Amino acid sequence: NRNWTFKSKGDWKTGFLKFALAFGVCYLIQLGVVLWLNQSDVMPAIDLTWMSKTYTVTSAYLCQLTGIVVYTSINFLCNKYYTFREKDTELELNR
Repeated sequence: NRNWTFKSKGDWKTGFLKFALAFGVCYLIQLGVVLWLNQSDVMPAIDLTWMSKTYTVTSAYLCQLTGIVVYTSINFLCNKYYTFREKDTELELNR
């Protein structure tokens, strides 16, 4: 991610610390969303039929899937605007 997605040239040690902090925050947010969805029972189970067989996707799987989407979105934004933000970008924003 540091090289390909964000093309960061910054110090990897500072980036690692910021990445670990962003990971922790995003993980706690995801955990909170999954726990809240599981407890509130807002996700119904879904039955899917394929080739004469019925498969049940439980609400727990749907809650986890939602948590993955939340985590990925927030983690990308944290990494883009916090972890791998370049100093030149910071200066342009302050002008």
